[in-house]
Amino acid sequence: MFVVEEYELVLQDGSTIKATKSLGRYDATTGNIVPDARMDTDCHGVTFTDGEYWINNSEVDKLLEGGDFSETNTPQPGDVLIYRDQGGKIVHSVTVSEIDSAGNVTEVTGLGGLETMEHSDPPDRAWPDPNATQEVWTK
Repeated sequence: MFVVEEYELVLQDGSTIKATKSLGRYDATTGNIVPDARMDTDCHGVTFTDGEYWINNSEVDKLLEGGDFSETNTPQPGDVLIYRDQGGKIVHSVTVSEIDSAGNVTEVTGLGGLETMEHSDPPDRAWPDPNATQEVWTK
């Protein structure tokens, strides 16, 4: 069991989203909270807060709207790539790190699952669902 603190992050338009910070994992044997980096941040926390918070999927649409992001067809390094499932729900986010001469995203950087180290991948390998749609957002 992980122990977390809850926060409300204020967005550019004054609206808020919920986020958490991990204090660590409860060790039932000792009764202590011990460090465990697996819950320190998630993909959205890395994408939008440089790894400072954990942001649930359900908060990201509000973050995009209130954080003054806009969808773009001309991606640039530093933009955000969002993956949505077939039902339109956000399931993953990464940062665009490279584009080719035609303006196609060729590499993204971020975290997946409970990883603790950022890494770069081609955008079609950064999320395992081949049916997920991709959107690029810029600030």
